[in-house]
Amino acid sequence: MKIQIEEGKNHSLYAYKDDELLFYSTIKFYWNKRIIKIFDKNNELILEVKSKMIFCEAKYSFLFQNEDLAKNIMKINCDEIHFGENQYLNRKKDDFFSLNLNGSYFLKEIKIGEIKQKWWRSKKKILLDLGNNENLKFLEYIIVHILVVNTDDD
Repeated sequence: MKIQIEEGKNHSLYAYKDDELLFYSTIKFYWNKRIIKIFDKNNELILEVKSKMIFCEAKYSFLFQNEDLAKNIMKINCDEIHFGENQYLNRKKDDFFSLNLNGSYFLKEIKIGEIKQKWWRSKKKILLDLGNNENLKFLEYIIVHILVVNTDDD
């Protein structure tokens, strides 16, 4: 399954599958923090996160979490999203020195999906490939992680 994530106005990101909107993000900038909101295709708020930069790394805290739609997301950081009973997905970059921002998501040591992104594009465009259907249960977690972290990385 392939998902395309594209940047829109005001640093918002939109996640599409076959040109159908799945999720999108918005961001508000403040002097010492940023507020990121993630919505589903029905404009229902599923997650609101506050981001603060501490020693050049973003720290995320939840302001709102829709329990029905956010499926027990426990923690988000730049490289991981934690959910459920001690489960988490870890994002690893393919090559530290690459001019591309390609990487993969792993559950323990099992590859769940790949992301492809070029850093020199004026508007962000991220391609997510989950490969097979048995990884679909992680789709929402990966999209939420990408939207939070990439909406906030300017």
